[in-house]
Amino acid sequence: QKLGQFWQQKNIPLAIDDINSGVMETSWLKQNPFQAKVGFWARITQMKKASRAKFRVQVTSDVEGIVGVLLSYAEIPESRYMQDKTRFSRLAANDILWQQQSEDKSVRSQALQALSQLFIAQKETLASQGEYLKPKRILLTQDGNHYPVLELEQEFAPAWSNIGRALQKAHIKVDDLNRSLGIYYIRYDAEDKKATTAYELKVTRAENDIHITVQINDDTLAPVEISQALLKQLQLLLEK
Repeated sequence: QKLGQFWQQKNIPLAIDDINSGVMETSWLKQNPFQAKVGFWARITQMKKASRAKFRVQVTSDVEGIVGVLLSYAEIPESRYMQDKTRFSRLAANDILWQQQSEDKSVRSQALQALSQLFIAQKETLASQGEYLKPKRILLTQDGNHYPVLELEQEFAPAWSNIGRALQKAHIKVDDLNRSLGIYYIRYDAEDKKATTAYELKVTRAENDIHITVQINDDTLAPVEISQALLKQLQLLLEK
């Protein structure tokens, strides 16, 4: 409700408000209503007419009841929007493929500052980060059967989001995803950018960290060389 109030107060319409997935996503912003504003809103107001911007918030809650708000931002050329207007106008709640990260890293930080003011005004505590939290430890290792495992010392929610962003940066096609099962359904080939082979990237909670493995399905692991190459690629991107 508080996040809904935030967008309403800023006169920014929502394209998605899905309480089941915890996703709120704005419409594509072309002409911003915030005139004579400073900081974050001035940046959006001055946005080039030849581009559109969109924001998404993912609301999460851990076992201790601590609520997290993960915010992502993207800006795309107007030409790209017009080429596939139908798809961009009707994104599903789990569609992350639009998230072509903007080079302006300050926008997300300023947006979170604006969000924090709402909670502070209501005398609530809010801890915010301008970027997704980087894992404290990123280690490519092996399990007891010598199968590659990527370990992240991080809570599930930010780890899940970080993995999604790493897949996007690697230009790895994501056919679907299921957060409750912890699976990204991907297409991957180490030598072919137009990969057609389907794999499942499995994200599981361990005792103190997150384990990522590659499988064909629940009964069959991916070949070791495929898993090693993919997880190494993700490791390098997560370390940046």
